[in-house]
Amino acid sequence: MKNQQSDIIDTALSLPSEARIELVERLLKSLDTPTSEFEDVWGKEVESRVDALNSGQLETVSAKDVLKKYAKKG
Repeated sequence: MKNQQSDIIDTALSLPSEARIELVERLLKSLDTPTSEFEDVWGKEVESRVDALNSGQLETVSAKDVLKKYAKKG
């Protein structure tokens, strides 16, 4: 496996810049596909946050206030 991986990397590095960019984009895209387990966990988390917001347990802050806070730190 190590030799095969090394060969793939060497071949990829020998490609022109445009081809390497396309390769990286395709590899990253392949990692962005969420699993059904992730979807289930995230769905429950979203429901929990919406419930907390609707029940008043969660306080919201405007984007304007957040940006103002961090602009002062810079």
